[in-house]
Amino acid sequence: MYKPLFIYFLSVIATGHIACNGSAGKFHRAPADEAQQSAEPPNSSRPSRELFPIKKSGAMGYINRAGDIVIPPHFDVARDFSEGLAAVAMKSGDRYVDETGQIVTRLKWGFIDETGQIVIPAQFDYVGRFSEGLAWVEMAKTGEEPKFGMNRHGYVDRMGKIVIAPQFSFLFDPHGVDDGRADFKHGLAVVKIRGEYGYIDRTGKVAIEADYSDADSFTGGVAAVKLGDKYGYIDTTGKFVISPRFNWAGRFSEGFAVVSGNRYIDRSGQVIIPGPFDLASRFSEGLAAVHIDGRVGYIDTSGRVVIKPDVDSGGGGFEGMAVVQVGAKRGYIDQTGTVVIRPQFDWAESFSGGLAKVYTNLNQFGYIDRTGKFVWGPSD
Repeated sequence: MYKPLFIYFLSVIATGHIACNGSAGKFHRAPADEAQQSAEPPNSSRPSRELFPIKKSGAMGYINRAGDIVIPPHFDVARDFSEGLAAVAMKSGDRYVDETGQIVTRLKWGFIDETGQIVIPAQFDYVGRFSEGLAWVEMAKTGEEPKFGMNRHGYVDRMGKIVIAPQFSFLFDPHGVDDGRADFKHGLAVVKIRGEYGYIDRTGKVAIEADYSDADSFTGGVAAVKLGDKYGYIDTTGKFVISPRFNWAGRFSEGFAVVSGNRYIDRSGQVIIPGPFDLASRFSEGLAAVHIDGRVGYIDTSGRVVIKPDVDSGGGGFEGMAVVQVGAKRGYIDQTGTVVIRPQFDWAESFSGGLAKVYTNLNQFGYIDRTGKFVWGPSD
């Protein structure tokens, strides 16, 4: 399977239902009851955020950067805004036993605007985020139980009109990571047809034939695809611009991509930073986290180690600060490697819009500002 980043740099998303007796999340996974997408997809543009989902007394709503409630909590699940709309879900009242034996309550998903008004009624079994004016939606067939990631999916526009009928097999397993491949980028979205991967355009027409055993989203006009047993890169016409010769390949970010051997290549396919690194992440704000002898440090775009390997794990930097883990706790460093918020959280996410979501245990989260002060919570 495609390996774009350290797997622990990603957070999982909820499986489209609320477990009545859910278990705790595993190490390097988002807390198990976190029911919204907890991290931006790799290489997303990360637009400035104005509203932040919160939970209070079991219901979810939104606060602004000051920590003031602007959309009162009354949703069962609420996700981040994207292109002015956010996915929210309400319990449908029906319960069923899933394939793991858990009793779950089914949710129905829709979208609200930034005033909290419902603009697309809750009617879908699961949904994605809006990207280039479209969002994917999942709908189980009549009489079938919804199974996140297993039902057919299509796309709706901002008015909720289905513009591409649900017909495509999904891209990840029921408990996997929504890595953004189903989102439209450069006018194309990855789909799975008869077990192979290709791309559709915004009308639902196959624009690049499903000839690949794996495929990723376009970033900077190119996408990693697997032909046979090797990865290369194609442009938006489907033409190879970097021939298939890597065992795996990641998305481009700031002009670099990580490929097999944890090396960095440029847009011509030339190895620019050879490593060797045990693991390597994408560049963000000029720095990339790398594993060296079991510890994580940071390199610049010349490959020079600028922050010595001194933490147990770390992620990309956003807004000048990066999440790091020391022992079992997470905190933040700045671009010099100085600890600015000491490791004290069970889980921590990147800063976005001046705030970062942090967990004080597996069930309670809040938001901190750049000084480490809570502006909201923690609450469950």
